[in-house]
Amino acid sequence: MIETKTTAAAPDDPDLVRILEDLLAHDETITARAVARRHPSLKAASSITRSPVRSQVLAQYQQRQAGFRRW
Repeated sequence: MIETKTTAAAPDDPDLVRILEDLLAHDETITARAVARRHPSLKAASSITRSPVRSQVLAQYQQRQAGFRRW
């Protein structure tokens, strides 16, 4: 079971967090492109990488995934 954490930089976009949690839970590689494919309104990876808050949240989930994969 994956423990859910709220992030200090959580955006006002619950879809982003839900998608990241889903990717993490299914051990699918977390990338901006993977999130954009699943997001209902963000269609380009640059919509995530150019936003400081979204980019930070993405990086936090990528770090969590790297930690899980080291086990």
